[in-house]
Amino acid sequence: MTGIKHSTVKKDNAPPPEGTLYADDWNAEHIIDEGVRAWILIAIADVSGVTTYTFPTLLGNTHKLYKLLFIGQIDGVSTDVYIIIRPNNDSGDNYRNDEHYFEDNAGVFGHSGAYRSLTGLALCRNAWGLSGCRIHAEMLLGAVSGKRRTSHSISVFGSETLDRLANVQFGSMWKNSADNITSLVVTITGGNFTGRLTLLRPVIPT
Repeated sequence: MTGIKHSTVKKDNAPPPEGTLYADDWNAEHIIDEGVRAWILIAIADVSGVTTYTFPTLLGNTHKLYKLLFIGQIDGVSTDVYIIIRPNNDSGDNYRNDEHYFEDNAGVFGHSGAYRSLTGLALCRNAWGLSGCRIHAEMLLGAVSGKRRTSHSISVFGSETLDRLANVQFGSMWKNSADNITSLVVTITGGNFTGRLTLLRPVIPT
């Protein structure tokens, strides 16, 4: 039976602080969705007005799979930009990103698909060049070396002032098959981002 176990205190019996939390800070009860599909928290980061954030000291070949969540907003832009993920901070031309974009523009539904030339794995984007609007995004990233790593992301972007909603899916690939993933760098192609980033791994590596 799946469920949630979540300690209300840290190991030192102190209340959880604001900002970044790592799994080692918590007691053994900090397990999300206990069972076959269980996830263990690696880190939570609350960021404000940043252009990059790094999850360090990862063990991709041991963890096998990562789930990355983002809820927040993109600011400081008037064009469409992307939040992307760079394993091991690889900023080279080593990625493939396919985008499926669905929009509701004041009741008019549209869909488009395109290849996106990005130097990272696509997590989410804004739409209509809008800033300051809520985004919710989730990525699953296969982390084991030996083959090229692939990811799948889904996100929702909603306008704060217009009757517009965008649902976006990305299928992405990191063309490196040799290196163990030891870090994930979250960055943006323009402007900055604010919100909460959450990184998890399976309880039982698959």
